[in-house]
Amino acid sequence: MEVLVWFLVCKKYLLEILNLFVFILLIACNQKALDASDLVHLNGYWKISHITQENETFKPNGEPQLIDYYYFKQKKGIRKKVQPNLINQNFLVSEDESNFEIIEKQQNFFLSYKTKWAAWEERIVTLDKDVLILENDAKEYHYVRPVSYTHLRAHETGRNL
Repeated sequence: MEVLVWFLVCKKYLLEILNLFVFILLIACNQKALDASDLVHLNGYWKISHITQENETFKPNGEPQLIDYYYFKQKKGIRKKVQPNLINQNFLVSEDESNFEIIEKQQNFFLSYKTKWAAWEERIVTLDKDVLILENDAKEYHYVRPVSYTHLRAHETGRNL
């Protein structure tokens, strides 16, 4: 009788563990891996939405003062900090920029930066036309598009709206 009870208890826990494993496997299979063709979405303007680290979320107070502008071609690119100018509906841009190279390692894409002072990499966790998540030093930086596409195109072509 004791063996039967022990077997039934073990069977119950084994079934729960198996169900959990199948659930995790289904979630992992449904996540779309980042493909090289998705990298085109990196080009453009990105506003920080929030930063997560160790189950904590940090959100900027009010609108961010600076927006990141990314542009790359053939795996080499730049990141610039730009400041929205709401009066003229354009961006104030400095000459400062960070050069990066897009590299692929172990089925992940990274933005690899090298300066005179430091070298670092940011893993691209998620990238589509509306959302960008970068990971660096156990922090995830969550970005969204800041303004309308029409406004961005006008800025890129030098026209004022």
